[in-house]
Amino acid sequence: MIVRLSALATCALMLCATQVAAQEPHRRLVISGDCVECDFEAKNLAGAHVLGGDFSRSLFANAELLGARILDVRLDGADLSGVSLTEAHLADTSLQGARLDAARMDRARLHRVNLQQARMDSARLDGAVMLLTDLAEARMRNVIAAGAVLRQSSLERADLRGADMTGAHIVSGRLGGADLRDAVLTDAIIENSDLTGSDWRGAGLNGARFVAVNLSGADFRGAAGIDADTFRLACGNEETRLPDAGPLPSCSEPVQIARFISAQRSGRLSTDQHAHMEDVRRALEQALAESERAFMSRQHAPSQAFEAARQGLRAAAEAMAAAELDGAQTSWRFEMHRSEIGEPLRVMIEQSATPPRPPSRAALTPPPPRPAPQERSAAARRDRPDR
Repeated sequence: MIVRLSALATCALMLCATQVAAQEPHRRLVISGDCVECDFEAKNLAGAHVLGGDFSRSLFANAELLGARILDVRLDGADLSGVSLTEAHLADTSLQGARLDAARMDRARLHRVNLQQARMDSARLDGAVMLLTDLAEARMRNVIAAGAVLRQSSLERADLRGADMTGAHIVSGRLGGADLRDAVLTDAIIENSDLTGSDWRGAGLNGARFVAVNLSGADFRGAAGIDADTFRLACGNEETRLPDAGPLPSCSEPVQIARFISAQRSGRLSTDQHAHMEDVRRALEQALAESERAFMSRQHAPSQAFEAARQGLRAAAEAMAAAELDGAQTSWRFEMHRSEIGEPLRVMIEQSATPPRPPSRAALTPPPPRPAPQERSAAARRDRPDR
């Protein structure tokens, strides 16, 4: 009975704080603690910071969480259908089995978020960035994720039928058994990923590129927009189904991406191009090593951040190699969002970017000179009272 009353009191305090924040928008609402099965339906929580706690099976339907920061929170089984999480930042958070149908998550940043078996039909994820996010067995029919970026994330056995992922970029992803029938992936790039047993029948793939991917058992029958370059750096097996495309190299063993790309390109790059790429790689590795030493000299930075940086640098180098291979004058840039590198390192970067304050007038005044050791001892003898 005491526990029940405590939970009700906590929920009441949170709802009261929500009303105060709504009346005084200059204040930032900070929510922490457990509030299982609480009711936040249609509440205005824009800009709120939800830091830690268990909100499992809580109701957030149609709530406003624009720009919210949700860190280390458990929302398993919660109802967030129709919620607005535009430009929100979620990290180390579990939404397993949660409902996010028609949720608005444009430009959201997700880092180490568990969305296994979540329902996200017709959700909007335009421009969202997801790092180390688990969407295994999620239901994402008709989701709109144009320009979304997924790094080291899982879509295994996810239902993406009818999804619009135009211009999406998936790096080091796991899409084994994913259902992408009738999905639209115009100009999308999927690289260094496992697509074993995925279903792409009827998908729109105009301008899409599959770079260093495992297509063993994948089915692309009836897919539109496939040309000679779509699967230029992919491998498969006898169960791979491709419409009007030549045979793929065999994935008889687990794909070692670096070795696979090297083998595919070794006969295509000239000696000068090989030398130039080696110079680029050495310069990138040196820059990363110097950045790592600089950060580590300040604080202990998380290793995941540097691994993400390495993945991005490799992708940038491979993109340059592909552009040179095509003989096109293509410009490229490497950009890593702060939301992808973890909260501790993000704070450290922001602190390091803060300009130092000018010294005060007192600080500019030099301190008086310290007396020599002999003078200090003589002064001590003069000040010592006679015994």
